[in-house]
Amino acid sequence: MNIDKSKAKDTKHAILYSALAVFSEKGYDSSYISEISGNANVTKGALYWHFKDKHDLYQELIKFLAREISGQAQILASDAESPLTRIRKFNKNLLHLMQNNVTYQEALLLFLKELRRERMSDLQEIINNIKDEFEINKIFQEAIDAREISDLLSIESYLELYKAVFTSLVIKWLIEEKNFDLCSVGEKYFDYIFRIDLQKENL
Repeated sequence: MNIDKSKAKDTKHAILYSALAVFSEKGYDSSYISEISGNANVTKGALYWHFKDKHDLYQELIKFLAREISGQAQILASDAESPLTRIRKFNKNLLHLMQNNVTYQEALLLFLKELRRERMSDLQEIINNIKDEFEINKIFQEAIDAREISDLLSIESYLELYKAVFTSLVIKWLIEEKNFDLCSVGEKYFDYIFRIDLQKENL
């Protein structure tokens, strides 16, 4: 029974990674179930056993990728001493994962491509759930309470600022064919974002 469950899990993961490859290359609308199942070396029947339809597969893929990426970064940052150090380590780990894992690079490109379409609400809902699951808002609040970062910005504003800088930096890195060290530049950007407001407040 355990062997069957393990095989089913492997098949599901193979389908998810195949969907990522096809969706990131062609986009959701131009992708077909037959392409995804063929790329995963499974039958269409096997795919439909795990997923109701293409939209269900898309939603499950986004959830899977968001949890995997956030979970990896969060686990590595969990032993940090202070809230800001935890956030900084989370950022460092996220940059490292992005720089060294093609799958995560494809995931980001897929997220960006789908932000312009009607499925944006699906993506936003999943992102909000991930934020709640990993208590990212709570960590930022702890950093503000500890006066490690300024309270001139709201938690949501900090998250939006961080997301915008992180995303634009990774896009620049991909467009420029990875010709600079993403981790070192990203860490410098992070420190600048979270120090400048506190310095202003202390003037």
